[in-house]
Amino acid sequence: MIEKKDCYEERENILAIVDGKATIKKLFKGKSGMLLMPASTDKKHKPILVRDNFYIAGRVVSMIPDPMDLSELQYITPSESPFPQNQLEENQSNF
Repeated sequence: MIEKKDCYEERENILAIVDGKATIKKLFKGKSGMLLMPASTDKKHKPILVRDNFYIAGRVVSMIPDPMDLSELQYITPSESPFPQNQLEENQSNF
């Protein structure tokens, strides 16, 4: 989710449109342009220096995780569950 604003602050996570493609980056303002730094630690995501041919669509307020990205999943055992055991068994029978 993004929030449209009139002005964006240094280090805000923004949704930028660069050469027609959307990217989420951290904004850094410089004398000769703006530096868009990756918000993630993934080495595939590179910084982008922009001077023109881009615009800021909005400030990132919330992100929905990719449901296909299994690296963020956490599995818990029934003993770690905050639900009583009998409630777990009832819910499993509904599937």
